[in-house]
Amino acid sequence: MRHELETPSGRSWMEIGRSLAALFHTLSTDGGRIPRRGVKNFPADSGCYRGETAEDRIGGKRLHKIFGRVAAGVVVVVLGATEARSEGPVLLPKNLATARERLGRGDPALQPALVKLRAEAEALLRQTPPSVLDKVVVGPSGDKRDYFSVSPCWWPDPVQPQGRPYGWRDGQPNPGNRAGRMDPGAFARLCAGVETLALAYHFTGRERYAKKAAQFLRVWFIDPTSRMNPHLRFADTVPGRPNRLGNGIFEFRRLAVLLDAVSLMRDSYAWPATDQAAFAAWLADYASWLATSEHGVAGRAARNHVGTWYDVQAARLALALGRVDEARAIVEGARMIRVGVQIQPDGGQPLELARAHALACSISNAEALVRLGLLADEWGVEWWQGIPPHGGGVVAALTYLAPFADPSIAWPAESVRESEREQLRRLLAIAGQRTGAPELIATIPPLSDLRPTHARGRLLWP
Repeated sequence: MRHELETPSGRSWMEIGRSLAALFHTLSTDGGRIPRRGVKNFPADSGCYRGETAEDRIGGKRLHKIFGRVAAGVVVVVLGATEARSEGPVLLPKNLATARERLGRGDPALQPALVKLRAEAEALLRQTPPSVLDKVVVGPSGDKRDYFSVSPCWWPDPVQPQGRPYGWRDGQPNPGNRAGRMDPGAFARLCAGVETLALAYHFTGRERYAKKAAQFLRVWFIDPTSRMNPHLRFADTVPGRPNRLGNGIFEFRRLAVLLDAVSLMRDSYAWPATDQAAFAAWLADYASWLATSEHGVAGRAARNHVGTWYDVQAARLALALGRVDEARAIVEGARMIRVGVQIQPDGGQPLELARAHALACSISNAEALVRLGLLADEWGVEWWQGIPPHGGGVVAALTYLAPFADPSIAWPAESVRESEREQLRRLLAIAGQRTGAPELIATIPPLSDLRPTHARGRLLWP
């Protein structure tokens, strides 16, 4: 049987509400397995089956249909490859349980979303796992296993030889720096693919989805011939300029989301203890680099969304590695240096509003703050309100942005993608549910009606 993480008092997290342990326990190196519970009474057309099939036998062992135990803590998922631009919605496990229960009753309102999820997962079964070896352009080290990217909004200087050093054009991505030629595109596909497959496994119990997700993870993190070297020294580079420090860490923000997707696979035979241990070793090496390198130090010191997402990533890594006290310290520190500094009394985020894509940057930073807030809630750390006399709080920041979740309301001088509006709607629903703030709750009912019947949000926020 797996060993549970313990609190300083000696009690396991399971004993104090099953909040964090089920979420972060996936990286245990103990070879035992959590007993599986059978799932019953799912209609045949829901994607969940009463009977056993060939794919549920591995090595002659019977795998019982499960949906995995979900704790009261935080689970994070994203919408899939078509919406990889978003960092992904934060999901509370009781929503997964509600959707599962409604599927068990054959609720027709959720069937289109489940059918679409399964179709996306089936398509991924035929795909080659993304890899750092896929990139066309190799970084300065010459090692393809080093993650490499060029900052998107830097352009050749027409008056300089070979166009170098490049110059900055805020809000104007250079097509020559596109993510598909380097590693950001592959990493986004990795995260989106694993999350879709893990969700499909979670909602159907079919091992083939977990098996494919495990293949994705092994290629990127475990296989010595293809795994990424655990650092971001060559992320967000600019031709002709010294290596920029800190900003490249923002490109890896989806790692926090990926870890939560892996937690949905913790009961699968496709993800054994040996893989968990190898994955944890990679995470430990990367966490060490993040904490001690000049890039990591600069990322932590950034005052805008780069710094906030650094905290999300660092806290989530610490929890994945069982360093609960370290994770709590990161969250407690972020309350003052992020919430207290970034948000004005009216809810505006001036460091984000100064950018060309001010709304997108404001939403991204707000999402990082919401993710930290969900962790803060687990430890009873006050998070959502302002910190006098410094300024507004997270609720104020979301209230400031709330009107622009409505497609009929334009953001001045900036076109707004529907995926950004949907991202904002999810944040409003999450924070409204957690805080009970009437100014947030008032926005939720009309916004929920905007989801199409096949939207995955109907499964994640039923």
